Amino acid sequence: MARFYKGKTKCVKFGLSPYEKKEKKRKKKKKKEEEEEEREEDFKVKKKKKKKKREEEEEKEEEKEEEERRREKKKKKKKKKKKKKREEERRRRRKRRRRL
Repeated sequence: MARFYKGKTKCVKFGLSPYEKKEKKRKKKKKKEEEEEEREEDFKVKKKKKKKKREEEEEKEEEKEEEERRREKKKKKKKKKKKKKREEERRRRRKRRRRL
């Protein structure tokens, strides 16, 4: 028995027409491609976000390290100043003692 279809008509006895089958395949394929592209885009976006986040964390760490270095330098300077003051005071005391 020959099957004849016209356009997009649906044959109840035999199912979908060849045109409809092709159309269905195209739609599935197109949908699959779109989903895949979307996944790839999402992946790229996530990757960029992760990279950006990592860079921000690295920057924060560097800033903290710099802050620590500054603090240490300040402490060292203070220590040096204190040491100089002590030495000067000692010298003065010695001079005073010698004079007396």
